[in-house]
Formats: sequence, C-alpha cells, structure tokens
Amino acid sequence: MTALRWTLGTAGALLLGIGGWLLVTETREDTVPQVLLWLVGAVAVHDGLLVPLVLLIGAALRRPFGSEYGKGGGDGSGVSNGNGYGVLRGGLVVGGCLTLVALPLLLRQGQGRNPSALPLDYATNWQLLLAVTLAVTLVLLPIRVPSYRAGLARPYRSILRRLRGSARHPHRTPRK
Repeated sequence: MTALRWTLGTAGALLLGIGGWLLVTETREDTVPQVLLWLVGAVAVHDGLLVPLVLLIGAALRRPFGSEYGKGGGDGSGVSNGNGYGVLRGGLVVGGCLTLVALPLLLRQGQGRNPSALPLDYATNWQLLLAVTLAVTLVLLPIRVPSYRAGLARPYRSILRRLRGSARHPHRTPRK
C-alpha cells in the first residue's frame, strides 16, 4: 500500500471513531438504536434492491454493447475494450446511489412535526442530479467508444494528410 492510502485509511478510521464516540456520548439515549436501525435498513435496501436492479439493467445493456465485457483489451491488461458498457454501468451506479441517498428525504418531505426540518424541494434536486448524471454519461459515452472517436477523427486525419503532403511538396496544390 502507498503512503497516501495508509494516510487516508488512518484518517477515515479516526474520523469514524470520533463520530461513533460523539454519537454515543453527545446524543439522546434513543438515538443510537435509531441510527443502527437506519444503517441496517440502508444495507438492506442497497443489497436487496439497488444492487440487483443495477445488475439486471447492466445485464440487459450487455447485449447491445457486445459480449466483450470482462475480456479486457485482448492484450492481457484487463482494460476494457471501450465499447461504452462501463460508462453506462457507471452512470447506473451513480444514479442508483443518488436515489438511495435521496429516498428517505423524498419519502419524508412535508411530513413530521417540524416543517423546517426538511425545507428544500428534494424531488426537484434529485431529478436535477439525475439529469446531470445522464448528461455526463452521454458526454463520456462517445469519448470512450473507439469507433465513435474514429468517426470523429476521420475528417481531421484527411486534413492532416493534406497538410503534410503540401509541406513536403510546396509547389503542389492539394488534391480535391
């Protein structure tokens, strides 16, 4: 492990310990069971709903993008062949995690004894974050797919060939 990983791991463990200590010593007595119940619920929703849903959608996306997933680039490096499948999976994971984090806020908005506890429009903010995630995914998709990049680069390659040809033969005019 690198020194950076050890430093970040140590800092994370230290902050987790401080947070746990503050939870036990500085909050009401009924807070710890509520937090533990919430954590168990979060794990159950993540492992029981989010992961299977993302895996099913990912499996459905595998067919249109080919069966090259997991085979690497053919050079033994294990690097993806850039067919866009990883970008779509990444967008799904980010969207699923955003939904998981926003779900309690979406379900509880407008309820409760204190109207100022959840004052924002969480549904609109969640939809905005999903739209940004979709936009980033759609921007990254053509960048990561080599055939699309090759199609974009084709006109520039022909221009470069013409420029190189005219530089070698300054008295010739480039072909049209």
